[in-house]
Amino acid sequence: MSRAGTLVAALALALPGCGGSSGSSSDGGGAGSSGGGASTLGATGCTNIQDSCMSNAGTMTPSCEEHGGFDPGSVANFMKSCQRPNQTYSTGPCDRTGAIGGCAVAINGTCSVAWGYGTLVTVDDLKTSCAGIAHSTFITP
Repeated sequence: MSRAGTLVAALALALPGCGGSSGSSSDGGGAGSSGGGASTLGATGCTNIQDSCMSNAGTMTPSCEEHGGFDPGSVANFMKSCQRPNQTYSTGPCDRTGAIGGCAVAINGTCSVAWGYGTLVTVDDLKTSCAGIAHSTFITP
């Protein structure tokens, strides 16, 4: 698997909506109505973003995950998982400066985007990797 494939696959697995949450196990994520309000996928990302995690864990390829519409338990888990060195948690969206694209998943009122920033990853790499993730859509910043 390419570096882009590894990056996008790892981010997709880390996103609460991709691995399920305290919502229905069949819907891929937490219920939007019990979280910060439903979040859908707009042209440039999720609507109603609850939080994000910027990561540059010693790599030349920074990434940022953001999501909205998740239940409070999923939000708390996401915040906890963003406490490693070189990670920054925010209650706002990812900074899109330098982002080359994102892999978005929007299911049942939840939305998650894994943004890639181009140093070693190209737009084509992200598009190809995103195409291999169920319910995903490649978007531009």
